Amino acid sequence: MFLAACLGLAEALTVSGAGELIGNVVHAALGDISSPFVVFAALVLLTLFISQFITNSTAIIITLPIALSLCEYYGFNPMSFCVGITFAASFACCTPLAAAQITMTQVAGYEFSDYLKYCWPLTLVSYLGILVFVPMFFPLV
Repeated sequence: MFLAACLGLAEALTVSGAGELIGNVVHAALGDISSPFVVFAALVLLTLFISQFITNSTAIIITLPIALSLCEYYGFNPMSFCVGITFAASFACCTPLAAAQITMTQVAGYEFSDYLKYCWPLTLVSYLGILVFVPMFFPLV
């Protein structure tokens, strides 16, 4: 049910043109930066941040239309951006909000800050790994 709702939201973002509109806003914010690596790093970081607070599939649905719009505008390889965004959304461990850890928090008495304190190094290493290995196997251009 949840996946079907997410797919419906993705379709709504695509058909309504909201993904393209958001992509244009991001393009305007980036200005003349047309480096595929900078755009890739920014979108992966955005997805990584968003996925800490919502489920990973929803984070993908939010950032993927932006990435596809930017890839179309700049002529980048959309596959590498899709893979990077998917990996980034999968590393939600700095907060208990995005995944099943919320039940552990309630039962074991962990604090919200415990997740951030102990998981930010893993998240940083994951982010750097995505930035290094995804372009290695899926060229950005």
